[in-house]
Amino acid sequence: AGQMLALLATKTAQLAQKAAAKQREKFLSSVFESSRSVLNPLLWAQGAAEVPGFFLRLKVLLSKWSAGGEGDSRVFLAVLALFALSSGMLIHVWRRWRRPPPANVELDDLHRLWRAIRVAVYSAFVVFATLLVLNVAIYALSTPSPRVARFLDAVAMAILYASVMVALARGVFRPATPYMRLVNLSSADALRAYRISAAIAGLYALDSLMGELAEILFMPVDFSAAWSALTSMLYAILFVLLLTAIRQASPLSGGGGDDAEDMGSQRFFFGWTRYVFHLLWLVILAVFAALALGYISLAHFITTRLVATAAVITALYLLHHLADAAVRAALDRNTYTGQFLRRAMSLPEHAITQLGVLFSTLVDISVMAAGLPLVLMMWAVNWVDMTNWARAAFFGFKVGNITIEPSSILLGVLVLIIGLILSRLLTLWLEKRVLDRTNLDSGVRHSIVTTAKYTLTIGAFLVALSVAGVNFSSLAILGGALGIGIGFGLQSIVNNFVSGLILLAERPIKVGDWIKVKGGEGVVRKIKVRSTEIETFDRCSVIVPNSSLISEPVSNWYHNSRMGRLRLLIGVSYDADPDEVEKILMRCAVSHPRALANPKPFVLFQGFGDNSLDFELRVYVDDAGYITRTGSDLRFAIFRAMKAADIEIPFPQRDVHIRSMPDEIFDRGGMPPEPPESRS
Repeated sequence: AGQMLALLATKTAQLAQKAAAKQREKFLSSVFESSRSVLNPLLWAQGAAEVPGFFLRLKVLLSKWSAGGEGDSRVFLAVLALFALSSGMLIHVWRRWRRPPPANVELDDLHRLWRAIRVAVYSAFVVFATLLVLNVAIYALSTPSPRVARFLDAVAMAILYASVMVALARGVFRPATPYMRLVNLSSADALRAYRISAAIAGLYALDSLMGELAEILFMPVDFSAAWSALTSMLYAILFVLLLTAIRQASPLSGGGGDDAEDMGSQRFFFGWTRYVFHLLWLVILAVFAALALGYISLAHFITTRLVATAAVITALYLLHHLADAAVRAALDRNTYTGQFLRRAMSLPEHAITQLGVLFSTLVDISVMAAGLPLVLMMWAVNWVDMTNWARAAFFGFKVGNITIEPSSILLGVLVLIIGLILSRLLTLWLEKRVLDRTNLDSGVRHSIVTTAKYTLTIGAFLVALSVAGVNFSSLAILGGALGIGIGFGLQSIVNNFVSGLILLAERPIKVGDWIKVKGGEGVVRKIKVRSTEIETFDRCSVIVPNSSLISEPVSNWYHNSRMGRLRLLIGVSYDADPDEVEKILMRCAVSHPRALANPKPFVLFQGFGDNSLDFELRVYVDDAGYITRTGSDLRFAIFRAMKAADIEIPFPQRDVHIRSMPDEIFDRGGMPPEPPESRS
């Protein structure tokens, strides 16, 4: 049974592909079918000759339905009454829902975007509900023929197209309310762009209705060709007017007057459209060229699909920004959702920000997943082609002799993320649960944790590559290329990486050590893969490459022991007793709590200086990090002890002997001579 189902599914897929290929071939042959050019008068003459026949056939169809041939005349009158009533309701709802808020009410992006699409959504709902009621009434009171049913459906869809597209254009341009406008256009330019957009929407609705009527009434090809040529030219002209109006428009922010006052600090959208103007001009030129060469079907297809694509992209773009604004508003601290996340779940601000980014990304992916098939289907890409593309993109495709499977890659990425999370949890367990209970040095603990983190991370990468389908036996060529790359461009990176591993293994320096290198002096804070972070005593972080710590001399006060030695130079007067000075210095050294008894401090008589007897006090302290503070304490104590013992600490003295001097200086009592008088 399973084999039969698989065989049936395969045959079904093959038949679907053949049908899609035939449909594509038929579509291309019809679109690229050549006919008379718009420059040929016969096209317009023969099309105009069929216009009376079109109205005659439409009159016959409606008269048969209203005169009882396909129903009762009272049914026709009842339907007309319902249609008039529903149209009045639609106009009333339109006027009420499009009523803007007061100008003094400050609107954020969420409310402005929602009001832009609300009228379109409500209009679609009201039109759909009205048409549904009319449809139910028609089928309840009569049984229209298939031709009449198609005609009613065509009218309904035309009304739906026109109402939704016009409402969407009004929500974007907002000609009467600058403070709600989504584009940076002045009021006059926004009104002009809105009217042109509404004309395009009305032409699109009329064109779709006429296309259905031409098939329902079995109109000749000449009528359809002339109508397609006319609408294509009107589409192109309206596109030219719209692009020109937008391109030459003055901005709302620089318009001055009431516009500038109403604008406030509002945010504008659709700024990216300026990058597609040149592409649109090329499309319009292609439409005129196709019309001139006689490819009317191609020109009509391009223009109608361009209108539909613009409407869909506009709606999806507004939904994208609306969802993004809704996420931002929901995560605000003043909303119930924001308070729940901050108080009940105790999430920090950066986690809430990342949560908002995650939600916005999911919304963007959803909009793309929904919008891309819609746009492709508008441009005659059938569902079979899209499913084949999706299947190839997900389950694998070939590039030369290499098969790329995105599903395996996504699975490998998922395994990598899980592996990195598990490695993080294991390192935290090792650091907080195991190593914190031991008596190991902090540097040893850091080395163990770092080694474990690197090992687990590399293991997660290897497992992820294996799940992704990477054949490790085929990595020899990649390894050779990588070796060449390392030899040329990655030498310093690999050198620092290997040096970091050596630092973790040999541990010449550890986290918390006080070291001195060429780049500065301070305490080691982090030993990473490529570099080591040193925090100076001025709270400045110095990043030192690991290779420098291996190849250059490094002074480490905490390498084997934290003990340090302090050296103090003291000079006393020649009148002082050296033995008494030694006793004072030893007494001050021994009394300090940081001084070690073993090795004990000692005093050296360094020599006879020019102004003093020079002594040096050497004291061993239990922590080299307190040498500076201990030296300051000892200097205070020594100064006070010397003062108490009346031992003078001399300052430098110099004796100046004058052997000769000019006689005029002695005549003036040692004063310098006066300057000569100036002559006028």
